[in-house]
Amino acid sequence: MITYPYMNVKYRFIFLIALLIFCATICNSQSNEGTSFLCTFMPHVDALINQRVIMVTSKYNTQGEVSARGVGISKKFTISANVATIIKVNELVELVDAEKITNQGIQITTELPCAVYIHQYSDFRSEASLVLPEDALGTSYYTMAYFGKYSRNQVYPSQFALVGSQDNTMVTITPSTNTKTGFQKDQSFNVVLNRGQTYMVQAAIESEDITGSFITSSKPIAVFAGNPWTGVPQECSNWDNLLEQMIPINTWGKQFVSAPSAYTSYDLFRILASEDNTNVSVNGVFKSIDKGQYYEYQSNQPSFIKADKPIMVAQYLVGGKCNGHSVGDPSMLLLNSIEQNRDTVILYNSPLQSITENYINLIVQTDDIDNTTIDGVAVGNLSIFRDVVNGSPYSYLTLKVNDGSHLIINKGCGVIASAYGYGPAESYAYGGGANFRPINAAPIIEGACINKEALFDAGLDSTKVTISWDFGDGGRSALYKPVHTYKELGTYKVVLIVENLCLMSKDTFTKNIEITSQRNLIGPRDTLLCEKDSIVLKAIDENSNANFIWILPNGSEVNQKEYKIPNISRDNNGIYGVKGIFKGCTTKPVFAKLEVKNLPIVTLGSDTTYCISDPPFLRTLGQYQSILWSDGTMSNSFLIDRPQTLSVQVSDQYGCKNGDTIMVKEFCPTKFYLPNVFSPNEDNVNDVFEAIGVNITTYTIAIYDRWGNLLYNGPKWDGTFNGTIVSNGIYTYLATYDAAVIGGYYEKRTLSGHILVAR
Repeated sequence: MITYPYMNVKYRFIFLIALLIFCATICNSQSNEGTSFLCTFMPHVDALINQRVIMVTSKYNTQGEVSARGVGISKKFTISANVATIIKVNELVELVDAEKITNQGIQITTELPCAVYIHQYSDFRSEASLVLPEDALGTSYYTMAYFGKYSRNQVYPSQFALVGSQDNTMVTITPSTNTKTGFQKDQSFNVVLNRGQTYMVQAAIESEDITGSFITSSKPIAVFAGNPWTGVPQECSNWDNLLEQMIPINTWGKQFVSAPSAYTSYDLFRILASEDNTNVSVNGVFKSIDKGQYYEYQSNQPSFIKADKPIMVAQYLVGGKCNGHSVGDPSMLLLNSIEQNRDTVILYNSPLQSITENYINLIVQTDDIDNTTIDGVAVGNLSIFRDVVNGSPYSYLTLKVNDGSHLIINKGCGVIASAYGYGPAESYAYGGGANFRPINAAPIIEGACINKEALFDAGLDSTKVTISWDFGDGGRSALYKPVHTYKELGTYKVVLIVENLCLMSKDTFTKNIEITSQRNLIGPRDTLLCEKDSIVLKAIDENSNANFIWILPNGSEVNQKEYKIPNISRDNNGIYGVKGIFKGCTTKPVFAKLEVKNLPIVTLGSDTTYCISDPPFLRTLGQYQSILWSDGTMSNSFLIDRPQTLSVQVSDQYGCKNGDTIMVKEFCPTKFYLPNVFSPNEDNVNDVFEAIGVNITTYTIAIYDRWGNLLYNGPKWDGTFNGTIVSNGIYTYLATYDAAVIGGYYEKRTLSGHILVAR
C-alpha cells in the first residue's frame, strides 16, 4: 500500500484531475485531450453561492483562455507541464431557468493539447466531471442521472443540460419523464442552439428521474447530467450534488469491469441500453434491457459486465450513513469500457474539501500485472491483485494513496483506472478518462473521387488489433491506414475485418461506398464589410446534395451548408475557404477574403435643452462622405431652434454607416430681475415692486429702511408699512428665490440691491 503524510490545506473545495497521456504507440487514438472544450454548470443546492472552477492540465507548458461570451467572461491562463491550473468562474455561468435557451456556455481553448475538468462545490457538497474535447462530442446521447429530492420546501430535480458547438444546431429531445415546464414523458420536442448557447431540462417532481432521456442533434453538442442535491440510494440521509458529462452513444462499449469502492458496504450500479433487446451479463447473471432503460443493482464485489449491444455503465458511491464506512457521500462516475482503455494514465488525488482518505482502483488483464507500474513501482509489489470473477481475464487492485499526482503505465493491453476519496460528509470520484473514439459505427469512408487517393482509417490502436481490408475492386490491404485509388466510377462493397488481440474478439464491418467524379464549386467572392454587419457565406456545388466544409481563418473547419457571421467585428477579418463534399469526393477549395472596416465615429454630444426665448444654436460634425439629419438636410451643421429628437447618420468612403441621436428637451432656466424704482401712487402703472423674468416659481422679497428695520417680507410690495405709504426715498431689498437650472433641478439663490420709491 502506498501511503504518504496528508498535507495541511486552507481551502474548502476539492478537485480531481485525471490527465491521460498518449504513449508513442497509441498516439493515433482519440482521447479526452484536446485544444477546445465546451461545458456548463447546472443548478447546485447552494444556488449561485457555490464555487465553480475549471481545472486544466497538460503534459506541455502552454497557455489558454476560458470564456463565456454570453455573460462577458474572458480569462487567460498559463499552464506548467503536469501541474493543474485552476480557473474560477462567477455565478453568471450557472444555469437557473429550465427549458429556456440561454447564452451561458463556457469555452476553454488551449494552444497545445490539455485535459479539462470542472468542479462545483460548497460546504460538504461537492462533485466534478471530466470534460470531453470538441472533437469527441457526438450527435446522439442517452442521459444518466438519479432521482431528485424534496427538502426545505423545494424540489431538487434530476436534470441535464446541453451546450451547442455550432450555429443552427437542431436538437431533438425525448424526455424520459415529465419536465418542469410541461413537456410530457416520451414526447419529443425541438430546440435550435447556436454555438455557446445552453439549454437545461429538469424533471417535474422530485420522485422522477431524467435518466434515459434521448437526445439527437444535427451537429455535435455537449451533454451534462446529474442533480442539484440527492441521496444515493434515495432513502439514505446523506445527500450531495451529482455532475457528469455524458459520452456519445457511438463511443459506448460492450465490455466493462467494475471494482468496489474501498471499505464500503456496497456501491450502486446502473447499466443503460442504447438498443432494444440488449442482453447483459453481470458475473454470469443475465438481464435483457430495452433502449433508454436501465438495470440497477447493488454490489460490494467486482463485476465483469458484457453485453451484445453498446451500453453505458455508472457506478455511484453511496452516502456515509449507508456505506458502512462512516465517511463519504454520494458521487457518480461513468465507467470506461475495456474497448476504450489506455496505456498511460495520470490521476490526481486531492485532500481538499476535508478529504481524509484517497484511493485508486486499477483494472488490468491478469497477464499484464507484471507490466503495470504506478509512480515507477511495479503494482504487483505493492499489494495483491484479485480476480474480478472466476474465468475472467481481468484482475483489480485497490490502493490507498497519498494526495497528489500518480502516473500509471501498462505496457500490455492497457489499464482502467479511477480515483476517489472520502471525507466526513463528502466524496469525489472520477473515471480516468478513455480513448473516446467511435466504436459503434463502421469505420469505413462514404466514398471517394475517381483516380484520387482515398485514405481508409479504422481509427484503432495498431498495437492491439490486426486489420484486413477488402476494397471491393480486387484490392486488399493489411495496413491500418491504407491508401487506395479507384479507377472506375460506381459502387463498391468494402469489408473491414478487425481482430482484437487483447479482447480475443473479431468484428466485421461492411459498407457500400460510392466513387464519383470531382466537381466544380462556386464559392463566395472577396467582400468588404463594416462592423456590425452580418453575412451568410454560400457556395454552389454541381451536386445539389453535397455538403460543405468551411475553412476558417484560424485553420479550423466547420461542416455545414452555409456559414453565417452575425454582428461582424474586426476579429472576423481573414481568408475563408470552402470545399464541397459528396460521398467522400471533395472539390478543390475556393477562397475569399473578408475585410472588415471600422464604423465611422460620430457624436452629437450629450442631450441638451432649448428655450423658445433663446436664439438658435448649432451642432457641427466633422467631414464624412455623406451626412443625413433627421429632417432630411445633408450639411455638416444643424441649427437647433426647437425641442426635438435629433438624429444623424453618416457614411464613410467604404459605405460604412453610423449614427447618433440626442434629445433636445424644452427647458428655460430661471431669469430673475427686480426693478430699481417704482411709484406706488395707485395710477395702475408701476404700483407694485415685484420680480420679472422667465420661469420664476417661488420667491420672497425682504424690504429694509435705511436703519435696517424690516418693513416687508413677501412676493409683492405695495410701498406701505403697517398700512401707511412710506416716504419717497431709497430702500434696501434682499430677494430669495428658487431658480430652475439646466439639469432639471432647482437651487436656492439670493439677490440684493436698492429700490427707489418715487410717487
